[in-house]
Amino acid sequence: MGLPIMIKKVLILTGLNQETTLPILKMAEGKLSKDLGIETKIFNSGWESRKNFGEVEERLSKKIDAVDGEVILIGISAGMVVALVAKNKYGDKIPKMISLCGWSRPKIKLNHEEKEKYKALAKLNNVFGEGVERYTKIYKEILPKDWKKIMVFWAENDELIPKSCCVHKGMKPVELKILEHVSGIVIGLTRTKEMREFIEKK
Repeated sequence: MGLPIMIKKVLILTGLNQETTLPILKMAEGKLSKDLGIETKIFNSGWESRKNFGEVEERLSKKIDAVDGEVILIGISAGMVVALVAKNKYGDKIPKMISLCGWSRPKIKLNHEEKEKYKALAKLNNVFGEGVERYTKIYKEILPKDWKKIMVFWAENDELIPKSCCVHKGMKPVELKILEHVSGIVIGLTRTKEMREFIEKK
């Protein structure tokens, strides 16, 4: 079974402090494109170089608008916040998404641990904090049917993004046992067979 003709591109959205790993991710574009059966490109979210979250949104919108067809988004860590905001904007043009240890928790009724994890990341990068604020405003517009079209790889021992901030009700969860945040992302990127099956499933 091949991919629907409408899906034209996969964009992988980078997380915080990924500028140093960007060359490695870029080198993997060819293999990821082959394994997923669709052109795959790395989108540098540029958390450290953007003045505000609006700049991140605007740059991603240009990439999505340039594609004549549907786009699959894969959000790495903080990149998942950008993906969720884009899903709300573009609707069916983004039919499915995949989270690699990504943040999917709005700032609503956070427990103590969740607050502490959020504060640590927002302190590290204020653009991420802005992104979560923006996502929280549109959170209720993301419907149960949308969550069912999101696959999430989550790391059992993630020290940055706990399961409750990564896995949302309705998502298709895949647990990466023993792994921490960065190793979870790295191993998650190799699980292309599962990703492809998820993308191709009607």
